[in-house]
Amino acid sequence: MTILYFTATGNSLSVAKAVGGTLKSIPQLVENNEYVIEDDVIGIIVPCFGFSIPRIVSRYLEKVKLKADYIFAGVTSASMPGNAIGEINRLIKKNGASLDYAMDIFMMNNYLVWSAMEDELELLKKKNVDEQVSKFINNVNNRTKCLPKKTLVNKLCTYFADYSRFSFSDKNTSNFDMSFTVDGNCIGCGICEKVCPVHNITVNKIPEFSHKCEACLACIHNCPKTAIHYVKEKSTGRYRNEKVSLKEIIEANQRN
Repeated sequence: MTILYFTATGNSLSVAKAVGGTLKSIPQLVENNEYVIEDDVIGIIVPCFGFSIPRIVSRYLEKVKLKADYIFAGVTSASMPGNAIGEINRLIKKNGASLDYAMDIFMMNNYLVWSAMEDELELLKKKNVDEQVSKFINNVNNRTKCLPKKTLVNKLCTYFADYSRFSFSDKNTSNFDMSFTVDGNCIGCGICEKVCPVHNITVNKIPEFSHKCEACLACIHNCPKTAIHYVKEKSTGRYRNEKVSLKEIIEANQRN
């Protein structure tokens, strides 16, 4: 079994690790120009970003050729995944593959642009994440074939989210980092550069941003000195999934 994943603060990676198999980071696959994946079972485990999936994931799935007897997907989100699963299926169908099974997995909301991390940690206690992941793994192991039914509202949310990200406001999305600031706590350690999945950060004493941001917030949440901020962030709280180490996120996203 091969699992393709994308992670910024560890949620999707924690699920991928629980499922098992050979884990392959999508940023690393892009870096290595690896666009043919073949195994008996292939899984795609990625986060929901604003009703859809990260742009780097979309662009990869549109090109990759998946060859497997069974293909599944898990989408980690806070509460509103829209039709992200449908978007994954639409993209892989372009090269002849399709999902057999998929599930939305509700986890921690790390989007501090909208939410205070302290509040989200309280909400997390009610989401029964371990039970959701166990159900997901059981269904994958049993080769369950089922895709969730999505309402028209879900589908429209994802449609307009993708239209926004890949058309008239694509540049605005890439310029998301223009709302980042770096305070005097920065020690120039370079961790933000290493966890960025799209080569958007170069550290010359302090981080410099190249305006091709994925808006994943990996740099903000993984900074050891809480030195990087979003100008309108709801709190200075930071988050990384307790089952994932900083080293694992660096290994997933650091590119040559």
